[in-house]
Amino acid sequence: MCDEKWIPFVNEERHNEWRSPGQKPKQTPKRDFRQKKALLCVWWDRRGPIFWELLKNSETIKSRKYCEQLEKVRQCLRNRCVPVEFLQDNARSHVSRETLQKIEDMGWERVEHPPYSPDISPSDYYLFRSLEH
Repeated sequence: MCDEKWIPFVNEERHNEWRSPGQKPKQTPKRDFRQKKALLCVWWDRRGPIFWELLKNSETIKSRKYCEQLEKVRQCLRNRCVPVEFLQDNARSHVSRETLQKIEDMGWERVEHPPYSPDISPSDYYLFRSLEH
């Protein structure tokens, strides 16, 4: 399983503040959507994380980069003698012809991800939630 999450370099969050009754709270500006951020890519199996990569500032996942990561994950799984059933979401780079051909060449069985289902990745519950806090 693979999942990605944008990690902002500046993580400003609101904090509780003490105020007198009737006193207005301090104004906090909204986050800049163009702020510097990096993409964290995490690969999992049933035991936990196998491989992770933090991409350069604002670099995104394209098919070629995703295929390079697939090869690195394959190297990490080389010592395990079990068939690979691979679950990924339906992002463009994950379902491109180049990526699907790479998965087929590696001999991995691809598990279809339902198109309108909520994300079922353990990354959202175990890793990314703690990163947000």
